[in-house]
Amino acid sequence: MRFSANGNSIGTLTIRLFEPGTTNAYATYMRAFVTCAIFGTSAAGVVETMGFKFSESRSQVTVGGTTYQTGWDTVRQRVCTF
Repeated sequence: MRFSANGNSIGTLTIRLFEPGTTNAYATYMRAFVTCAIFGTSAAGVVETMGFKFSESRSQVTVGGTTYQTGWDTVRQRVCTF
């Protein structure tokens, strides 16, 4: 938390979302800042919940064999490239 509170970003955080039967991630969120960290316990054991804010997001989706890429940089207010 201190790292992000001082204005530092984590770098690249990849959230992997998959279509059934595929192994390629199609969502990547860039320059992440931690916005919250919650630690606790449950019947299953220790629980850690993290919240993030991203300044850039990119996604890649393939439909019918055609790949579409898009991205947005919220800091610069422009499309970002892959």
